[in-house]
Amino acid sequence: MLSEALLAQIAEQNDYAIVDRAEIAGKEAVYAEIPSALSPELRERLKSQYPEGLYSHQSQSITSIINGENVCLATSTASGKSLVFITAAADLILKNPDSKILALYPMKALIQDQLDKWKDTFSAHNLNFGYIDGTVSVKHRKNILNENQVLLMTPDVCHAWLMSNLDKSWIQSFLKALRLVILDESHVYEGVFGTNMAYFLRRLEALSPQFQFVLSTGTLFEAANFFTTLTGRNGRTFTIEEDGSTQAGKIILLTQGPPDGTGYKHLVSLIMNICISVEQQFLVFCDSRVLVERLVTETNYALALEENKDVKDTDVPDKVLPYRAGYEPEDRKQIQKALTKGELRGVVSTSALEMGIDIGGIDLVILVDRPWSLKAFWQRVGRAGRKGVGYCLFIDPNEKVRRLDPYLNAQIEPNIFYLNNRYLQYTNALCTAVEKRLSADLSYKDEILTQLPESFIRYLENEINPTESVPTDLYPLKQRAQGGPHREFPIRTGMEKTFLIKERQGTNMGDITFDQAMRETYPGAVYYYMGKPYRVIRFDFRRGEIILKPEKRLITKPKKTTMVFPRFNGGILYLLRSENCFIAEVEVQVSQKVSGFTIEYGANQSSHDYGPHSEYSQRDISRYFTTTGICFFLVENDLTFISILPKLQEAFCEMFGIRMQDIDCGPFYANTSPLGTAPCKGQCIFDVTEGSLRLTEPLAKNALDVVQYALDEAEAIRDEQMISSINKIKEIFVSLDVAKVDQLIIKDSEKADHIAKLIAPGQQAVFIGGDGIQLEVEVLGYRYTPQGLMYELKPPDAENIIPTNVEEALLNTSIVHRTGSKWMTVEHAIRPLFPETRFIQVNLTTGEEESLN
Repeated sequence: MLSEALLAQIAEQNDYAIVDRAEIAGKEAVYAEIPSALSPELRERLKSQYPEGLYSHQSQSITSIINGENVCLATSTASGKSLVFITAAADLILKNPDSKILALYPMKALIQDQLDKWKDTFSAHNLNFGYIDGTVSVKHRKNILNENQVLLMTPDVCHAWLMSNLDKSWIQSFLKALRLVILDESHVYEGVFGTNMAYFLRRLEALSPQFQFVLSTGTLFEAANFFTTLTGRNGRTFTIEEDGSTQAGKIILLTQGPPDGTGYKHLVSLIMNICISVEQQFLVFCDSRVLVERLVTETNYALALEENKDVKDTDVPDKVLPYRAGYEPEDRKQIQKALTKGELRGVVSTSALEMGIDIGGIDLVILVDRPWSLKAFWQRVGRAGRKGVGYCLFIDPNEKVRRLDPYLNAQIEPNIFYLNNRYLQYTNALCTAVEKRLSADLSYKDEILTQLPESFIRYLENEINPTESVPTDLYPLKQRAQGGPHREFPIRTGMEKTFLIKERQGTNMGDITFDQAMRETYPGAVYYYMGKPYRVIRFDFRRGEIILKPEKRLITKPKKTTMVFPRFNGGILYLLRSENCFIAEVEVQVSQKVSGFTIEYGANQSSHDYGPHSEYSQRDISRYFTTTGICFFLVENDLTFISILPKLQEAFCEMFGIRMQDIDCGPFYANTSPLGTAPCKGQCIFDVTEGSLRLTEPLAKNALDVVQYALDEAEAIRDEQMISSINKIKEIFVSLDVAKVDQLIIKDSEKADHIAKLIAPGQQAVFIGGDGIQLEVEVLGYRYTPQGLMYELKPPDAENIIPTNVEEALLNTSIVHRTGSKWMTVEHAIRPLFPETRFIQVNLTTGEEESLN
């Protein structure tokens, strides 16, 4: 039987020393009468189910919803939030049978988990509900929408399908009857996803302005402000302080042990020993998809080896399974079902299981390293102890926490939104323009959109009644939108291209973004899915497919290089400088390449490079994107700065609540700098989102505070070498002063309409296709046509380029045309490769050319 003593014993046997302990006391329930305003049949049923009454917050929030208020439930895990919005939905339908209700769940798995709860209430009162997610065939969706009074959907399908079919009379009828919108697990709405949701909800309200909002979440900071930012509405919020539910106690054990670099085998041993010694099921949380898969694979193999010394890779039973994003729906269901039925010992998961998926009675949660936020911490800890005392083994290998009390009592981070990001504004403007055109038969409420940034309104008005050209950096988005902006710009992944992963026999194995693919499914990589290894045998960019075959338990790591090219010429946003050093927030182009991979099998290691002799790829896999970043030029102290860079990134993320996965770093190179015209090299920390969300903006303005935070962390663990390095960099930061950017940037001269700055013939550049294709090309020349400026391109050798069908891919796009042996493309589809690409200035009237660099 699980106990604190047993858990501590297992931890210490695997070299995880218990250094602190915290006990969170449980509390008794506070009950209230079932609201009298509920419809009689619903009230009587609740009385029979809950003779003591409802929790106080449940009763009060149901009453608020019945009274027409918008409500945000930000109470603890397992506090009965689902009962509130399901009861309110049933009451609304019983009183107004023609009404429609939309319940949005951020994951398909959550919909499946909630179906039984909806069925329990709705079947008892002969009410209808249905669900539509990406797994439901389009041909069946009309009937589901028409025949059910409540629709459970993911935001993805609501944005991509419903909002792009507003000309359908049956969708218009649904929107006219919409009276309630429910957002479950709403704390996940932040960053790109949350920003798109904020725009989407206002777009929805402009089409159907008569509905109420009900938000449900387990963890929020300043719930009222979050509610208003996300929805544009004010409402009644119920927080932890008003939570009337009973809460089981929790015991948290903090451990220190093997650091990241040496702790992998200890983690496998720890999980294996828990499987053997503890009867109860458990969850293990870590933030790396690769680590989740690897821990499961090695744990299952170790358990099988314990029973049979001659076990083979193919004979390993699944006693532990992984859980993460990117899985097929049926695979997710299989994991949840096996865990709920007790067929599994445990699950190792990313943040995907933080949300309220009903997975039965979990008594133990193991946290591998400190979660990226306190929100994530409380969501994970809340998964244990729903029916009794819950235990949490908190592994802190790098001593980031040290003591539990100050950590547990710290303020939860606010949800971050990026409503002012111009790329997200423009993609939402493209969607809104289509929606306004398709919804002619609806009473569109333009005033709903006026609460959004003014620049979004300008983009929207220009799409509806064009009066000016689309900005150059936004033009590729305009081209992509020709395929339908709702499909091209999904609500969750922003502008990132997504690949389907398939086993070579045709079995679907989830999906992955381009950025993730460069880390996990590049050509020749060994990719783990459901704890089983597969080799990437084909990487098809054009078709968006990655093909796998079964493989041994190999470990591959990409040979990945990153180079940053800042645009100091007109792109500086903020500048700190001294006579010979600077810190600058600046627009940058990032080039990332995978040139091969290394292979580990036991103690053996080998290396594989792409090229003519490679069986996997003939050339590097490249990704280019424009963003913003913070460039550090510290002259002879660059090596010292590189040594503290990880600590500085970590300190910055901790101070400003930013996920480490949302930023990256790399060396930069530029031909000029804010200090003069001489070339310079340094280090850059940048936003990894195409177009930039300016996540790194606070770093430049708070550089001294961030370096002091990193210094305090180093001093707390007595890392003398790190302390010395940080102090050296701190002295430089202290010497920097804020500079007036307008006086220091090197601006292009004002040019007349007939003067153009173009890429010079013979130069290498990047083609950005309308469907996400990125390809290095050679510019042969330019031509002024009735369609505007166009570049002539040299056709690349298709046999030596990934994808292999590049010519077909390019010529199938709407912005590329063949003219003899050349290709022609619009000017906006070609971007320079900084800093190598040379430019010319062209007088389009006389044809005169002048070299610019």
